[in-house]
Amino acid sequence: MSEPQLLELRCRREQGPWQACVMRIEAIGERWSLELGGQRLDFRHDGSGKVEMQQKSRGPWGPVSSHWSKDQALCWGTVCALGQIPLD
Repeated sequence: MSEPQLLELRCRREQGPWQACVMRIEAIGERWSLELGGQRLDFRHDGSGKVEMQQKSRGPWGPVSSHWSKDQALCWGTVCALGQIPLD
């Protein structure tokens, strides 16, 4: 298994201030996480268009909608990331 790709981005939650964050990509477009403000948010995508997020390690997974914000950030629910994000 290869090492995860780490990207330095700018992130925010619920329209809060932008802050430095790290995206850890396990498999592009399938499994990734954001490390933001001392928290880790895990994401998974099964290829059907559904994305799920886990807010705490071993917590429940829940569906989140993906969308682009007006400031060109990629968002999953209320969490947004801004930068050079590989999509596939």
